[in-house]
Parts: sequence; structure tokens; C-alpha cells
Amino acid sequence: MARLVGRGGRSLIAEVGGQTGTIDGLAIVGPTASGKTDLANAIALRHRDLVPIAVDALSVYDGLPITTAMPAAAVIEELGYRCVAHVPVDVEYSLGQFLHDLGVEFARLRDQWQRPLFVGGTALWIRAIVNGFVPPRGAPGVRGWLETRLLDEVDDRSAFHLLSQLDPAATEGVDPRNRRRLQRALEVALASGGTESVAGNRLGTDGPQLYPQIGLALPADLLERRIRARIESQIADGWVDEVARVLTMNPSRTARVAIGVAELTAYLEGQVTLDEAIETIARRTRRLVKRQLSWLRRDPRITWVPSIDHGIELADRLLSQGCAPTGDHGVRLSTSPPGVADSAGRDSQVMAGNQRRPSSVDEQWVYTHERRSVVLELVKFTGAGNDFLIGEVVGALPDAEAITALLDRSYGIGADGLILVDLADKDRPVMHLFNQDGSRAEMSGNGLRCLGHYLVARHGLPPSQSIVTDAGLRHYRLVEKSNWAWVGETTMGSVVLTVEADGSFLVDVGNPHRVIVLDSLAALEDVDIATEGARYQEEAIETDGINVEWMVRSEDGCVMRVFERGVGPTMACGTGSVAVARVARHLGWVRELAAVENPGGELMVHFVPGPATRLTMDVSDSHQPPLDITSDIGGDDEVWLRGPSLLIADMTPAGWLFSS
Repeated sequence: MARLVGRGGRSLIAEVGGQTGTIDGLAIVGPTASGKTDLANAIALRHRDLVPIAVDALSVYDGLPITTAMPAAAVIEELGYRCVAHVPVDVEYSLGQFLHDLGVEFARLRDQWQRPLFVGGTALWIRAIVNGFVPPRGAPGVRGWLETRLLDEVDDRSAFHLLSQLDPAATEGVDPRNRRRLQRALEVALASGGTESVAGNRLGTDGPQLYPQIGLALPADLLERRIRARIESQIADGWVDEVARVLTMNPSRTARVAIGVAELTAYLEGQVTLDEAIETIARRTRRLVKRQLSWLRRDPRITWVPSIDHGIELADRLLSQGCAPTGDHGVRLSTSPPGVADSAGRDSQVMAGNQRRPSSVDEQWVYTHERRSVVLELVKFTGAGNDFLIGEVVGALPDAEAITALLDRSYGIGADGLILVDLADKDRPVMHLFNQDGSRAEMSGNGLRCLGHYLVARHGLPPSQSIVTDAGLRHYRLVEKSNWAWVGETTMGSVVLTVEADGSFLVDVGNPHRVIVLDSLAALEDVDIATEGARYQEEAIETDGINVEWMVRSEDGCVMRVFERGVGPTMACGTGSVAVARVARHLGWVRELAAVENPGGELMVHFVPGPATRLTMDVSDSHQPPLDITSDIGGDDEVWLRGPSLLIADMTPAGWLFSS
């Protein structure tokens, strides 16, 4: 039976529902397709006073049961699910609205002496619940004025200066380039007359939690199979027809970007085949899984289990102990799940091999991942002005804070990205790529070529080799070498293009790109790459940001400028050059060869027969013809990037950069 009083601190129901007292309960977390809902259903059947509450930004919408893999209607009714399919699909819905609705449900649970069982894939919303987060109040009128007047007519620096006058504390946590957060901070400050602030770390992981969290993380190969099986089941259940119906209902922006909706829309419009749409859905799902795990791994309060059976056993133990909210449940907590799925699928066991293994039977599935200070030997390379630090995996991978410090150009060593290579199997090295902001990236054409240089020069690996990336298996081949600058080529994978309603293009090159076509060089030079690129990051919710390229036609191809996701404006982008060249070919500007001029140099994109392209780079004198490439690896479904890699320096970072 739920305890309504007697627990220290203020509960979420007291904060959101305006009630006193607390309710015990549990939160089930984990990546998409891991079986969270199955675990929650099993727990709810064993503990009938627990009521499942869906915590998912998409499950709230009516009309998307297949898209969101919602439980069967009979299960929803039997277990009394809350917060599912209660919002019209054409309405935008926020965390603040969800917490308000949740307060109403909490009052009902309290009156019926029931407890909440939270389950869902929107990790931020789960974090808000277990932390007792209350969003500061805003005002729609102020929000509308900010959107239409201030942030359109005034530059970001002036808006940030205004925030510093109204709410100095908020400026410490708001990036002036992040227009959405800047707008929200100004809205709260103006609406409240300075009495409320967005400042503070109320969504952090250091404080106590109101509800214990059980994390379900399956072995990577099993999770990959479940992703595939889930998609096949959704298609068989009528996913295409569901999307067709939703499109007639003027879906909200959030609903439109749901995994599957955009891809099946492209299929319905004849832009791609059904098989191509399914493959893109699978790729996006793997990326979502990575982002979810990256977010969840930062919370040391989560107790991880590798199966539903172990989750049921742990839930029974926690509930019998009264669900103490502090995270002290008589078990050891893990900050990392037992296995992390990678997009290469079959190579996932390599990535999972870096996890610390439990030392006893009791710790077999629930264990502590101990963070420690790591000092790496690093080498700096550049490829067409795109620079990277390259090192080797030593124990656990560094966290986002350490990576950001290392790549900072003022207080760290500075680079566009960090590449750590796992050489446990030298026949198949694993590439871990991180952006300047600490986030993980799927692929980098220039970075992959620099890594190939490093592996051949420092470890004597063959001049032709395979490398595992988050976008799948890629190949490197040395073409020419000198003392420092080498020329190499790497495969880049297939390219999928989607035409957007606004005339821009979405291009998938193993990572997401938005390409915007301009009509003149003058227009290209007038683009504020940093500001406009940051704006597009805020809109790309599902892909956790997006690479953005602006292009104009040239005599033999196009001129390009780029904003890289997680970095900002850069001198060159290999995958971005492929994306731009694919658009140029779509527009009829080029046929087999396209010269793409980056700020750091010209890249040549060579299209081979079939759905894929090949990328080359002319590193000789500009008056010489581009290097001729003949593929002997993988056939028509591959893309090749040829260009230079230049060794800059060897270095040992100061130890504090990698300390926890």
C-alpha cells in the first residue's frame, strides 16, 4: 500500500499536483526496443497497486499506436495505463504540459491508494519526474513577441545582453547561440518580472531521486535483432496506412519528426522504395538508441539489468524495501549498461568488451562502473583543414565534459573532433568519434582518413584495412605517402536524399545533413553560418542536431559552406561534400563528377552506377585532372573519399583534462 506521508523532502505530487505527501513507485528506463514496456507490464501484473504511466513525447498522441509501439488496447485497459493517446495529433505538447497532466493523474492515484510505474523512452521527461522538476512559468504572449520581434530583429548578442540584465544567473547556463534556450530564459524572466529563473541544475543527477530507476539494457546483438523485429512487426501491422491517415490530420511538428513518419511519408510520395524507407528507419532507431544510452549513462542513480527476468526480480526487491528514493536499495548501482548497441550490429561485442565485468554471482548483472582518471597519448591530424585528435581506448571512454575540455581551442588542445580507436582486434579496429561539444558522431570522412593514416604509420597495419564506425563498416586504403602528408581514400557508404517542402534537402550519408541551395556567391557570403547553423540544430530534435550545408552552383560543381553538428563552422566536411554533390546531381548540375569547393580545399565527388556515390579529392595542382579511382572493394553500393591527411603533432594532455 502506498505511503502518503512520512518521507522527507517534497515530492513531485506536492510540486506539480498541489498536494501534500508522497507516493512510492518505480521508473523503468532504457533505449528504444529494449523491452521497457514488457518489463513494466510484468511488474504491474505482479503488483496490482502499480499503475503504468507512459512517459513518452510521442505516445501521448492519439492516432500513432503503431508508430509508438503502444501496448495493445486490451493491455492498456487491463493495467490502467495513463498518459497514452490523450492528445490530438495536430497539437504541440511540451514537458510542462505533461507535468501538469501528470499532477492530475497523481491526485487520482493518491485517492485510490495506487502507485505510479513510469515507463517510456523520453529520458528528459523521466529525469524531470524523478527529480521533482517544476518548470518555471512563462507566458504565451511574451513567447510570441520574442519569436516574432526580438529574436528576428535583434541579434543574439543583444538578446543575451538583455538576459544578463534581467537574470544574470541564467546566463551561466545558456549558450547565446542556442536560440531556443535563450528565448525560454527571456520568456521566464520577462513573464515573472524577474522573480523566477531558468538557472540551476534541477535536471541534474547529483541529488536524491523520488523514484528508484531500473534500466533495461540488453546485449547489443540482441537489441539489434529486436530493432529489426520491431520494424518488421510494425510494417506488418499497417504502419504505412497509419502514416497515410496521420498525414491527413495536419500533424504537429513533433509528430511529423517521429521515427517512421518522415521515412514512410517519403515512400508514400514516391521518393524512396519501401525497403529504403525501412533501412532509414532502422538507422535512425540505432542513432536514437545511442543518444538515449548516452543520456541515461550519465545518471549514476539508475540500476541496470540485462533482461526482463532480472528486472522483475529487482523490482520485487525494491518494492519490498519500500522504494527508498535515495538510490540506496541494497544493490550496487551501475553508471553504464552491460552492453551498448552499435550501428554495425555484428561488431557490437567489440564495443561492449570495454565494460568492467562483475566479479561475483551477485554482481553478475548489476554492477558498479568505476570512473577513473585517464591520461592519453594523442596525435593531432588534419584533413583539408578538418582537424582531429587521435588516441587509443584506455579503460572507459572519457565523458562529455572531459572531451569538451580537451577540444576547447582556448583552454584545451583544440580540434574539431576526438577519435579514440579500440585495437583489441587489430584486424577490425573500432572508431569512437566525438564532436567538439562532447557528443558522439556516427562518421567523418576526413576523420576516417586521418585514422587510417595513424593506424598504418603507428601500428604497421596494412595499407588496405577495414574499420568499424557507428555508421557501419568502412574501408581505408593508402594511395600515396610522404614524410608527413599522405593521400588516402575511404569508403563512405550509400546516400539517401529527401526533398523537403521548403525546397531544402535532407541527405543521409551515415549521418544527417540539411542542404540549402542559394542562387549566388554573394548570397552565400551573406549567410551567418554560426547563427543559422545553430538555429537548425534546435529544429533537428530526432537526430540530436544536424550538419548544415549552403551551396551555390559553380562551373564544374558547387561551392559549399558548412556548419557541423556538435562543432560549428568548419573548414571542410567530407560527408557534407558528398551530400552537396548528391543534391547537385539531383538538380542536373553534374553527372559523374562534381567539384565541391570547401573553405579548406576542393573535394571531388565521383558517382558510380547504382544508388551510391564515390567521393574523391584532388590534392594535386588545381590545373591537373582529378585522381582516377577504380573501386575494387564492395561494388556499386560504396562511396569513396580521397584526400590528404597531415600529421601535426604528438602530445600528452595534462592529467586534469581527463579527471572525473
